Amino acid sequence: MGLLRNNSVTEEGFTVQDNAALCSDTVEASIPQHDYIQPSPAMLELGAHCKDSELFRKCGICYEVPINGRVLDCFHTFCESCLERVWCDACVIRCSLCSRTTPIPDRGITSLPKNIFLSTNPVGDIQLTLPCDLCDNSQHAEVHCLDCEQKMCSSCRLIHLKSNASKTHTVQVLDPSNIPMPDDLHGYHSKKIANSCEDHGEELTYHCRMCAKAICKLCRKDPAHKGHRTKPLTVVMDTKRQLLTQKMTSIENGHFEVLRKKLYNTRKQADALSNNAKDVINQIVTRAEDLKHDIDIASDALITEVLEKKKESLENCHSIEKIIEHEILGIGSSLQYIYSLLQHGSPLEICEALPAINTILDSYDEGEQIPRLEKTDITFELGDLTSESVKRDFGTLTTRNRGRLWSRKISAGFGCLQDVSIRMQTSFDFPTSSLEEVQEEEEVPIHALTASVTNDHQIWTCAGWNSSTIALLDSQGNPQASVPIGHKVDDISVSMDDELFISCFHKKMLVRYNISTVAMETVPLPYYPRGITTCADGGLLVCMTDSYSSCASDNSRRFVAKYTKDFKLEKVFEFEDNKRLFTRPYRIAENINGDICVTDKTSMGSGRVVVLDRNGKFKFAFEGPSNNQCSGNFSPAGITCDNYGRVLVADTNNNCVHVLDPNGNFVGFLLKQGDTPVSPHSLCIDSNCQLWVGDEEGNIKLYDYL
Repeated sequence: MGLLRNNSVTEEGFTVQDNAALCSDTVEASIPQHDYIQPSPAMLELGAHCKDSELFRKCGICYEVPINGRVLDCFHTFCESCLERVWCDACVIRCSLCSRTTPIPDRGITSLPKNIFLSTNPVGDIQLTLPCDLCDNSQHAEVHCLDCEQKMCSSCRLIHLKSNASKTHTVQVLDPSNIPMPDDLHGYHSKKIANSCEDHGEELTYHCRMCAKAICKLCRKDPAHKGHRTKPLTVVMDTKRQLLTQKMTSIENGHFEVLRKKLYNTRKQADALSNNAKDVINQIVTRAEDLKHDIDIASDALITEVLEKKKESLENCHSIEKIIEHEILGIGSSLQYIYSLLQHGSPLEICEALPAINTILDSYDEGEQIPRLEKTDITFELGDLTSESVKRDFGTLTTRNRGRLWSRKISAGFGCLQDVSIRMQTSFDFPTSSLEEVQEEEEVPIHALTASVTNDHQIWTCAGWNSSTIALLDSQGNPQASVPIGHKVDDISVSMDDELFISCFHKKMLVRYNISTVAMETVPLPYYPRGITTCADGGLLVCMTDSYSSCASDNSRRFVAKYTKDFKLEKVFEFEDNKRLFTRPYRIAENINGDICVTDKTSMGSGRVVVLDRNGKFKFAFEGPSNNQCSGNFSPAGITCDNYGRVLVADTNNNCVHVLDPNGNFVGFLLKQGDTPVSPHSLCIDSNCQLWVGDEEGNIKLYDYL
């Protein structure tokens, strides 16, 4: 069942329980600690929408309530057992909801922060059943003496006030505003934060704006903070709480709300489609019964066709429903956890988590593009029927396009790419005349593409096999920067640390170039490097060969090497069961599940795609689609993977881009002849889900993808 499948949904796309929470006149506030900030009305309203809904208290892997939930750096919570099962052999965890990575601590996944909010009762449900500190009758305390710091029942209170020693003491009636919070609610997770200064031992009560950290009163006089603006920590965090609340409210009322309504529309369309198909079948059956046995054959054929159309359309709806549910859970889970942190966390804890919170919320501000759904229905049209022409005139089925649930056109080739849309945005030639370092050739194939990490809508690329310069281009083809490498460039990759890695085939070397410091480092290799890609754990995967020839002898070396980020050889993937994995590995990409995807040149003008799992075990090989869907030999070149784990492969012989699912099944042509550049060679997908395609004639096309 889907994430939200069994909940009653209202016209706006909310569940009945959520609407009840949103429409209630009062929202029960959490019990504040004496030095905590009282939640604002906006915070409480957001909490009623996100915090109280059980829809987001789910693991992003098993879609059940997390058991022993562990929190990643992106504030998504997963079952400890699910993380152990999926990421047991990894160094980092790639979140299945947002694809952000979290390093695994040295002591393992069990050392990740624990989400204690999942196991804590709602603060408003805490019962006032504290025992009296003075009597032996286990009476319930009703008041609290601020001077003695003791809780007393009504009888002990009278005795306390009559005593000469305590008759002037201040006594408060116990209520949610002055009951200390349980110890397990003091932290936003099991990670403990010291509340005293490491240098002076004083309590951290101030916030330094320049250093963006909590300090003590003695730190304010320290030369390190001289001239820095400081304010009380509670005051600063109160302001931050309000700003973050406004940002979260904006996201929830914006992109998050749009997703909820589109999920409702998708389900509504699925229900309407089912009812429509049912009505049409009834019409067909009624007419068939009127015409008796002469129309049975035609009736059965049309019913089968209706059911097939219904199945195809419902599969489309359910596929998009799952994608939207996935994104809703991703946003809702983060907002729910951050809300709990802001409401129950201490100022110091919020201060520490503030940079990560802002990064997460900024990424959700605009949201990713939403899949498009074609809205269709089926009609049954009656025909002029005689007993001699039953089969011919019984009736026909037509599918009437009633518009789209959202406007963007879906354009797909063969296969079923229900959740993929593709539209060309720009097209330009590589600007050889604008870059003095690039030597013009008769043909300048775009043989290397990689998306810039720090600059949106920009790519690093190289054109021409004799070129020793890489260029940073924007979406219009305008050069933003160029880097002379000094050696002929074969392939390029960029790391999350904004470092460029370049393979130089002819010189048997790798080059690391730090964009920020403009420092270059070369590393000699024993074999010729071809394709290169950076991994989620910061390492490198490099295609290696001992010669350019596709012919391999028993002594030939054709493999993929795994290097650490310090260029230390970690693994070599060359054989399995005494069988060679590659003939001539050419280009490489790492999928979101850790699979290693390689285009392998088996001979001149033909090849295959070889995919290994994260441990280097052979998973599958794809040698091109069947059923004569391609006119020429399958000749893969560039390769990349999208956010759903699909593999995109550029086919230079057939002028198309193939799409494979994570299990190696051919899904269809994302682009086919006429859509793509001539002989597409290189591919990459940037952080905005835009697809860049470079061809062998120096042309680059940019597509809106997904």
